[in-house]
Amino acid sequence: MKTIAVGLIVLGVFGGVIYLAYNQWQQQNKILSNPKPTQRESRCQRDTDCALGIKPSACCACPQGVNYQILGQNGWLPYTESTDISSGQKQACNGNTDSCEKCLPVARAVCYENRCLAMP
Repeated sequence: MKTIAVGLIVLGVFGGVIYLAYNQWQQQNKILSNPKPTQRESRCQRDTDCALGIKPSACCACPQGVNYQILGQNGWLPYTESTDISSGQKQACNGNTDSCEKCLPVARAVCYENRCLAMP
C-alpha cells in the first residue's frame, strides 16, 4: 500500500514537471494559435446575431464567428475575404508569422447552441 502511495506521488510530481517544462518551451518557441472570442463576444440567440469578425491586432488572427454588436470594439473588425490583416499580424507577431496555424476557409457565421461559429 505504501509503495502505491509513493508511486502516485512520484507520478504526480513527474506530471507537474512535464507540464511546467512544456509551458516554458511553448513560451520560448512562441507556438502561436488563433485567438478565440470570449463567451460574451460570441453569445447569440439566432444566426442574425452573428457575423464574421477578425482581430487584426492579434498575432495569428483568423476569422471567427462573433456577435455582430462587438464589431468595432476591443479590436474586432468585420471580416470579408478581401480583408487584409497581414501588416497588423506581422506587427503583433513581432514580424514572425511562420509559427501561426493556417486559417481555415470561412464563408458565414451561424448561431449554434447560443454561440457564434464561423462556418465554411
